[in-house]
Amino acid sequence: METTSPFYKPSVPKNSFELLKWLFFEPLLLDRFSKTLDRKNAVKWFFNTYLLIILLSIILFTFYIFIAIILDLPHNYQELFPDSLILKWDKANNYTEKFFSFFKHGFRVLPYSLLSGLFFGLAGTFVVSLGAGLIISLIIDLIIGFLISYSGGLVPVLTGALTTGVVLGIGSGIVLFMILNLIDGSISGFKIGLVGGLGGCLFVAFLMLGLGGTLEGGLQASLFFFLSYFRIYMYPIYLLSIFQSVNLKQNPYINDSIIWLPIPFLKSRLAESAYEDPDSAFEFVDFLLEYRPLQRSFAMHISHSATAGQWDKNVLKADALIIPQIAVKQEKFLPSQNWTAKIEAIKAQLVASQKENNIGIRKKSFEDFMRLLKELRDLTLRESPLWNKYYLPAIEKWLDVAIGELESLKLKLQSAMPITANVYRSGDALNPKSDSRVFMERDDVKDEFITKVMTAVAMPMFLIRGQRRVGKTSLLNFLPERLGARFKIVKFDMQGLIEHTVSGWFSELRGAINKELSLPPDNYKAPEQWLKACSELKEFLEHVSKEKDYKLVIAFDEYEDIHKLISKDPEQGAQLLGAMRSFSQSQNYVVFLFAGTRLFSELRDPNWNEYFVQTVTLKVDYLKYDEAIKLITKPVEDFNLKYPPELANHMYEITQGHPALLQAICSEMVDIANRALNGNMTFANLDEALAKSIDRSTHAMSVFWSQFCTDSDKETVLKIIKGNPPSDKVSIARLLEHGFIAKDGDKLKMRVPLFELWLKEYAETFF
Repeated sequence: METTSPFYKPSVPKNSFELLKWLFFEPLLLDRFSKTLDRKNAVKWFFNTYLLIILLSIILFTFYIFIAIILDLPHNYQELFPDSLILKWDKANNYTEKFFSFFKHGFRVLPYSLLSGLFFGLAGTFVVSLGAGLIISLIIDLIIGFLISYSGGLVPVLTGALTTGVVLGIGSGIVLFMILNLIDGSISGFKIGLVGGLGGCLFVAFLMLGLGGTLEGGLQASLFFFLSYFRIYMYPIYLLSIFQSVNLKQNPYINDSIIWLPIPFLKSRLAESAYEDPDSAFEFVDFLLEYRPLQRSFAMHISHSATAGQWDKNVLKADALIIPQIAVKQEKFLPSQNWTAKIEAIKAQLVASQKENNIGIRKKSFEDFMRLLKELRDLTLRESPLWNKYYLPAIEKWLDVAIGELESLKLKLQSAMPITANVYRSGDALNPKSDSRVFMERDDVKDEFITKVMTAVAMPMFLIRGQRRVGKTSLLNFLPERLGARFKIVKFDMQGLIEHTVSGWFSELRGAINKELSLPPDNYKAPEQWLKACSELKEFLEHVSKEKDYKLVIAFDEYEDIHKLISKDPEQGAQLLGAMRSFSQSQNYVVFLFAGTRLFSELRDPNWNEYFVQTVTLKVDYLKYDEAIKLITKPVEDFNLKYPPELANHMYEITQGHPALLQAICSEMVDIANRALNGNMTFANLDEALAKSIDRSTHAMSVFWSQFCTDSDKETVLKIIKGNPPSDKVSIARLLEHGFIAKDGDKLKMRVPLFELWLKEYAETFF
């Protein structure tokens, strides 16, 4: 931090006067500085500063004499002063003579006071620290200087009470303070105030009782405790800030580290200043946390207000949506995880919207951003009233500006005049949150699944099978909302497995179940023995499913990867499959659902078909004609592309309703229409779409050829597309079973014409 900063605090005092100032207002700085000094330099600083303490002691003593003269204390309270002083006092003809009579009376022993302060102060400097030594010196000078005046009790006026209380209270408190510091070797302004004030209160109270004091004496001692402990004698000065212009760079907290009591209106005024000047406010918060330990809660108010101000000054800038920094042990100011997560979601959505080039998608993305922003406003209202009020004006400002931005996007969208929004998804599986309008229901699969599950006495295994890219994963994604509250779906993608072992599979599966059922994470680690891991999973499922009013469906996507794991030890793998079958048949509340491309009969060592004889197989095939035509011509109500019937029919014929191929081709058709600003689709548009969407890397085809087909399958396929009759009956049966080829009278053909065109173009490029 630069020295020009109003929050700058030096580590070394400029002179003895500043060191003495630290003694009263910056004990933390004094403590840090003391720890950097060796004994030689500590003594040097002590001697230099002690000269100021001597001067301060004489000034205070002189001030007390003036008070005694003004109030005529020796005359009005003769029982509290020695007879020799009273006699001289009464004989004095003017104030000057009274002053010197009192001064001579006390000055006889003043050197002893200063020497005592010097001696004990040096001792404190050696034993504890420079700060402790200076405090001891000052206190001893005050005590002995007061005793010189011979005010032997609590004078029943404010001045006498304050003087006696301060001296006796601090003097007795320092004893306890010294003892504690000898034990733990630390010093702080907080400890000085606490130990000194509390010790003073007790000392004075017991002293008054021991000397036959009255209730009045005890009350005065208590009064001192509050005056000294909370430093109320400084409070009137700080109250003046109510009538002054205060800001982050000019306020009582800058120069005094020990302000116990709140100053009216100051927190709200500085919070307003923080909102207007967040950069300075963050510096002020750092200053408070480092140098003002009594103001940590106050610093959190400033931190929240400054954070909100940062939002206000940078509307619709994602980087400005910072999260407030909360100090340790200030958890009451800590926002909830939902609140901070919502901010991160808003930032991500805003960035996504601003980076989107397609104006239609950008508008939709910005609308999602506004929805999240409104949710943040509602969520903020439910957060702690200690700090939520700071953010509401900023959020409202964001919403106001966002409304204007949305109107601007609508105008741009109208001027751009795209034909229609591109609702197709040609890559990833469909998601219920964004793609529900283009998802074909697959009611046949869903209805058969529900019927089997709800009527089964013993739960069968289920296998959803089909080619890659025909919608198996999309179906699993949509199952929860399609099946409703009667089912809880835990979807587990085997290709997302982190630890590729059976133990890792069981561990991660349990974590996924905990998350789906909103159970606390248990950091479960499955045993290496497969049967034991399965047994522990069974016990866990019995526990979480007991007396529940729903069926728990555990769906394994890409289940073939399970076979890869257990085939490493076929014997142990067979035992594991047997245990899973036994559990499935012994209850009707947990359903195992496998999804993949292969039949159980195709998996050997161990043989899945041997253990899951009663498996219910649900086939996910291509879209039916009506479903495909709907996806092409009217996927959503506000779809504006117009297809001639013969063009839509031709698109179905060449794809046979293959979902992934149709999505890719239709997506490219929309882009073509929007670029040309013409929604009347033609065969020429289809040719252009095919050229851009079908290439060597087209996933559905490349995976079929490079991963599904064995050498025998490839030989059979090549013969079919060349018009030669294949002879490998096993391969023919397999390709028919999986729906890649079809019978055409007495001949065989590729079921999807686009597959045949692709193979003719690219088959020989794969090795």
